[in-house]
Amino acid sequence: MKKIQVFAFALSLFALSAIAQEKPAATTDDTKVAQALTSPPPAVTDIRPTETPSGAAMDVKKPISVPTELASAKPSSTVTDLSKPPALKVGDSLTYSGYRSLSDAQNGQSSQWNDPMEVTEVRGNGDVVFLVSKNPGNFRIYNREGNMVERQMPGGVVEKFAPSYEEHAYPLEVGKKYSVKSVFNPKNPDHNKKEVNCKGDGKIIGWEEVTVPAGKFRALRVEVSGWCNIYPAGWTTKYSTVKWLAPEVKMRPVLYKAETSWSGGSSDNIYSLSSLSLK
Repeated sequence: MKKIQVFAFALSLFALSAIAQEKPAATTDDTKVAQALTSPPPAVTDIRPTETPSGAAMDVKKPISVPTELASAKPSSTVTDLSKPPALKVGDSLTYSGYRSLSDAQNGQSSQWNDPMEVTEVRGNGDVVFLVSKNPGNFRIYNREGNMVERQMPGGVVEKFAPSYEEHAYPLEVGKKYSVKSVFNPKNPDHNKKEVNCKGDGKIIGWEEVTVPAGKFRALRVEVSGWCNIYPAGWTTKYSTVKWLAPEVKMRPVLYKAETSWSGGSSDNIYSLSSLSLK
């Protein structure tokens, strides 16, 4: 298995260090793609590409399969207003752990990495700054809706998203469909890609009961799928994500899975909430 340090793109909630599963015929460039595309932010998923192998057509993956035990459920009694995002406060913290399978993520078995995320600043415009692993050089910034606008990682990697990558969009209504669009210009000492352009479609599926190491939650399942083009190289990657947002954690993810594919390879990223402390 190859260790991959994640994004945090997105959470999707939060960006985390991730470990992608080893795939046949993967190259060094393939691994770099997986690092960028499968790492999700604590509030969102981090699925933006920074490297990808040059190649022909995209491999199209099947939709993400989800265990049947994630049965439909009614909204939690704590849900009062999903027309706007719940407010995070300085000191709120969420810890996520990465796994090789969705069942491991639910049962808390054989975790591959562990990332504590803490809110250190809530700005006047609603942007929330998460410090990752208590490392000043490792942070994620999300807008008030929990979509990533900027991330910085050790080693000088800086990415700013314009607009933010809308993995979910308020108001959160079951059955809602929406478009996802974002452009970012990565600054990474390992490559000189000029622009990454991502587009996709999101849908709010419904309420499901989910058990993870942090507890049992009734969470709103959200799915997003699309593609990213990398310029000027002209490379393309295809991705699909599914995540569960719970009112008890201020509509941040309690469970997350992403699948990414490109010509010549693919990668998965899976994580779940292991602990939380909210003000």
